[in-house]
Amino acid sequence: TLFFASESILRLISLGATIFCRSLDNLFNLFLVITTAAGLVSGNMLMLRLQAFRLFRLMGHVPTLQHLLRTAVLTTPRLFDVFLFVLLVSVCFAVTGRYLIGHTMTELSPRSNFSSMSLALLTIFQLFTGDSWSSVLYAAVASQDTDPEKVLVAFFVVGFVLFS
Repeated sequence: TLFFASESILRLISLGATIFCRSLDNLFNLFLVITTAAGLVSGNMLMLRLQAFRLFRLMGHVPTLQHLLRTAVLTTPRLFDVFLFVLLVSVCFAVTGRYLIGHTMTELSPRSNFSSMSLALLTIFQLFTGDSWSSVLYAAVASQDTDPEKVLVAFFVVGFVLFS
């Protein structure tokens, strides 16, 4: 912090206040120096963690990083669309699981079942993350009576795991 503070002071003295304030990089660095010093005095950890934003100064010096950041910013709206699509498909699978499996899994797996919509969404999230998905598969298959039902439920669970 002392190094960056001395750098800002030397730039302010050498460039003058008007030229110094024209550069957003100088103002950003000065902001970080002031907030870091205030964080050291007050003990506020959030203000101390703002120092990590100094890495963004590298963006001006490395064209590849500039291109990567620009690409990340431009793809953010599309990521929201993908998130909505995954959410919609997950809700559809949860509703299908409620109709297909319903309360039959409750005794075998009290936490991961399709007995209510909230538990169905939790189970779908568990399948989406891959957390012990095989135990959900085994419990779902074991909860069915006939072989065609077992195959259908197995395709349902494995299908969502493959989707995720």
